[in-house]
Amino acid sequence: MANMTLADLVKLNDRNTADYEISDLLLEAPLLKRLAAAVASNGTSHQYLKQTGAPGVGFRAIDTGQVNAADADTLVTVALKYLDCSWEIDRQLADGAIKGREWLATRKTARSLMAGMFKLEQQIVNGGTGGFDGFAQALATVGDSYMVTSAGGSGSTLSSVYAIRTGENDCQVIIGNDGMISIGDPTLQRSADGSNYPFDVYRCSIVGWSTLQVGGKYSIARLANIAASTQTLTDDLLATLLSLFPSGKMPDFLAMSRRSLMQLQQSRTATNATGAPAPFPSEAFGVPIVACESITNTEITIGATPTPTA
Repeated sequence: MANMTLADLVKLNDRNTADYEISDLLLEAPLLKRLAAAVASNGTSHQYLKQTGAPGVGFRAIDTGQVNAADADTLVTVALKYLDCSWEIDRQLADGAIKGREWLATRKTARSLMAGMFKLEQQIVNGGTGGFDGFAQALATVGDSYMVTSAGGSGSTLSSVYAIRTGENDCQVIIGNDGMISIGDPTLQRSADGSNYPFDVYRCSIVGWSTLQVGGKYSIARLANIAASTQTLTDDLLATLLSLFPSGKMPDFLAMSRRSLMQLQQSRTATNATGAPAPFPSEAFGVPIVACESITNTEITIGATPTPTA
């Protein structure tokens, strides 16, 4: 069965968005558009089973036993975080809109939702204060056992490539309250400027609950420490990243910054026998590539966990 995506799942409860499909609002969030999505198991919290051990199987001789240990699962509980995309506008500007106040409300609601979807994608990748942990927190230590490999760069202008498996048992975006993003009617309210002088605004509340599910060790891997001019992205590095996955668990797509995509294109141009520029890559070793703004080029060096001292 095909994975349900955010475009299939999310419900908008406002007539001002009737002219917009949720897919239209994901144009600036291509990674979020590709991720599977599911409704939270309990309103604003979510529980799921994360596989932490393989089943015990093996051959045995006649009249000898075999320990068939059960595969190990850990129950994970995560709290969803509150995403606020509300907007307000000066009453004078709204009442004077050439196409009318409702047209302006539709325009502002769509823009705020697009910005909110991009913010959600940024949180999924980078995590950060006030929101939930993202890919960067799940993959913060270099080492095969951590599903993280390094391109060898250092400093504060680095980037990463994420290899992602998406689906019910892997990476999913989780939306609370039955998948509802709640959009209120614009209401007239009193506000104040920087000097605390009052004025009237129309305010529209746009809120929803969300989090990230990473279902297992082989749901995601990271190629970190990709530099700007040396230790740049190549197919060899992507091959190392993909080699972290066992057979039968190859990722569904690779997510990278536009700078990394350019570096990969230039590396292919340099090795092209014809000397002609290679096209922008759309895949590597059969795995599709998604370029997105949410993966920055301002990451700092990550390394191995230091050895504890006595």
